[in-house]
Amino acid sequence: MPKKLIIASTSTIHGSGYLEYLLPHLEVLFNTAQTIIFIP
Repeated sequence: MPKKLIIASTSTIHGSGYLEYLLPHLEVLFNTAQTIIFIP
């Protein structure tokens, strides 16, 4: 199975919550993932 990866340079953008700007992308990219590894 192919691996999926997202690299983000920051966890917040001024005036938004933690990973808020990435949530729509994360939901689509990892919607069928069984395991997710998060490296801060």
